[in-house]
Amino acid sequence: MKINEQTMLNAVEAALLDDDGSCRDINFAECISTSGAIGVLHVLAAYWQLRQAKTYSGEDIPYAALARVLEQRTGALSTLWDDGSNPKHIQAFFYWDAAGSIFCELTFFPQDFDRTHFSLDEFLRMLSKLVSAAHSKEYYVRFWLATCWTGRSMPTRAAP
Repeated sequence: MKINEQTMLNAVEAALLDDDGSCRDINFAECISTSGAIGVLHVLAAYWQLRQAKTYSGEDIPYAALARVLEQRTGALSTLWDDGSNPKHIQAFFYWDAAGSIFCELTFFPQDFDRTHFSLDEFLRMLSKLVSAAHSKEYYVRFWLATCWTGRSMPTRAAP
């Protein structure tokens, strides 16, 4: 059975919005650079408001100091972002044990989507900006029982 693009996009949308009790994660292939991680923070700040940022030792970090933390030789940074749209909240976790090679995971929950105003096109545009900012050639969107949607480049759709 051949699956067409629209069928695949419908399945992706259904999986993103399925309130099954699990979270959804966006991961970039391997690790991203420090500049890529800083770029991800800039995209997050364009869509959400930073509510909290903490280092691995529990130190609160203001937005203005996030880049400086990511430039350290080793570390971990956990951020929580609010007041966005679709999803309303998102978490970003960064971990690195070598300068310039940062693991980044973005986490959100289906119940944080406003289904009446959800647009897969808008979500994919935001995802495209994150992938571009991260300088990542591959990404994974993980959902329900480790099912993955893997991409090397963004699916494209004509604007309505």
